[in-house]
Amino acid sequence: MSHIAEKTFNDDKLKWLEGHDSIERLIKQYNEDLGSDFVCAYFIILNPDHEKYEEQLTLLECECGVCSILNGETIHAGFIVPEGEVCRVFLMPKEMDEAELKKIMPDIIFDFHRIK
Repeated sequence: MSHIAEKTFNDDKLKWLEGHDSIERLIKQYNEDLGSDFVCAYFIILNPDHEKYEEQLTLLECECGVCSILNGETIHAGFIVPEGEVCRVFLMPKEMDEAELKKIMPDIIFDFHRIK
């Protein structure tokens, strides 16, 4: 993977973390609000135009218990020109390495950055 996701995340961290100054505070808030125990987080740039987008995203969220936080903005990281891409912060209830993440969503990830 490239460093595009890391740069995109770091360029506007407060926006992606919903105003929280750290991923730990965001995770704490979501754990309290949802009664969850999120321990790991990624920032992922996704391909919303792929035919398996909904299927693979749903698998991650429903089967793995992951919470995805959609900012609602399209970004322009250069993967889909001129339409743009979708970014989300994903909170995981268990440690998940990059290989496992790619196995669950092999077709829709452009780039990702592990936040925690």
